[in-house]
Amino acid sequence: MSKILSNTFFVLVASYAVTVSGSILLRTLFDEDVTLVAFINAVLHVTILPALVLLPLSLILRRWGVSLLLLPPVIFFGVMYAPRLLPKNIQPPADAAPQLHVMTFNLLALDRDYGEVMEILRESGADIISLQEVTDKAAEAIQQNLTDLYPYSVFYPGGIPGIGLLSKYPIKEDSVWRTVLQQLRVVIDWDGCDLVLYNVHPMTPMASTGFSGRNEEIANLLERIATETDPVLLMGDFNTTDIADPYSAITAEFEDAYRVAGEGIGITHHLRGIPILRIDYVFYRAPFRAYAASVNQNGGGSDHRPLSVSLVWDG
Repeated sequence: MSKILSNTFFVLVASYAVTVSGSILLRTLFDEDVTLVAFINAVLHVTILPALVLLPLSLILRRWGVSLLLLPPVIFFGVMYAPRLLPKNIQPPADAAPQLHVMTFNLLALDRDYGEVMEILRESGADIISLQEVTDKAAEAIQQNLTDLYPYSVFYPGGIPGIGLLSKYPIKEDSVWRTVLQQLRVVIDWDGCDLVLYNVHPMTPMASTGFSGRNEEIANLLERIATETDPVLLMGDFNTTDIADPYSAITAEFEDAYRVAGEGIGITHHLRGIPILRIDYVFYRAPFRAYAASVNQNGGGSDHRPLSVSLVWDG
């Protein structure tokens, strides 16, 4: 009986390995115009994890054929993620160089007590905070409790599409547009320099128009940014993983602050307390440079975790 169970188990493992390896091959051959590839890019980093345990087990038990099938997922993980787990040699900012500390945080649009969120925001040390899923209640709580620390703010609340921004620096102008959710553009007077900040929250790919709708929103965002002449930062919940096509499109022009200066994989989205996705980002380009990035493990009741980034102006 034990041999039958063992053989059944490894048949299932082999099936899993073939499925994941096939998924890796598909995403290598096709882009996200194929919906299946877009779905693979959304979940592959999670589905690949069992292979890290199953390969050593198969080798110990001398299941050579199964071990061979498990190699592609493990190699893919190593190539994509192992470098991110290595220590980084980050050059600290010069003492006189201007520095900017920013944070992005999806609050989760639930009617709840925002006291813990207020504490997270107050203790963040951020100069600018972009917020997504801002409810009317959240906006009211922030305005009542944080104006001493953030005298400049803009809010377009309203549940999941709700969006806002807090700043220690004057806000010169703001504009919002909506496709499915709201996107916010703000111009900030950063010590005499006009800084353009986009607070980004494209639709979830689980919505009716799926991945194509999200991809179109991010493409539209990049078209808008192409017209900017002042320094630009992108912050927010992008609803995309870092192996998806929209991420590649953004990082063709911008640097991912966490990938440059963070430690570990930097998962920001949790499902029932289990970390599953990295979908919240801060993107920048020269003359900014990221020298620190971290994910706060306290979400204050949100299914997202705040992402904090420290930038230096190297221009």
